[in-house]
Amino acid sequence: MEPLRQWVCDKCGDLINSANEGVLQWTDYEAKDHRYYISTGFYIVHNNINCSFYKREEPVKDINLSEISGEIGILHMLSFFDKGIFIENQYPGLRLTNNDIRSLSEIWRRMQIPHYEEARLYYNEARMDGLLNGENEISMHTQRVLLKMIKKYRKS
Repeated sequence: MEPLRQWVCDKCGDLINSANEGVLQWTDYEAKDHRYYISTGFYIVHNNINCSFYKREEPVKDINLSEISGEIGILHMLSFFDKGIFIENQYPGLRLTNNDIRSLSEIWRRMQIPHYEEARLYYNEARMDGLLNGENEISMHTQRVLLKMIKKYRKS
């Protein structure tokens, strides 16, 4: 798998071969006080209706994977947490549920950390084998650990 150029579709499990073949998909719903929208249900999928997690009548949002990789991707991902002081003078509060914070953080790793997308497929196996013993929430996502997992568990 080419780091930061290919991803696994969250719907069908097949390889997304380029950023132009995939999208980040989610939906928004209006907050109870009607002041803002809450974003929820984040997935990396093929850019086609067969791999959508949502029905056509749902308010689906998507953005091409090329728009959420690299430097511009960091800006897009941060905007889910805070639009910024120059857009919203007063911070309206977090627009994500706890589950969506976890989901979006995982997508951020998949889009920004080289080798993470492939290595994440082996985390359970590595944990069971003790390969991650002594690693913490930072070190387990470093190139040293990710490449070690890929080398050990990739089926050639």
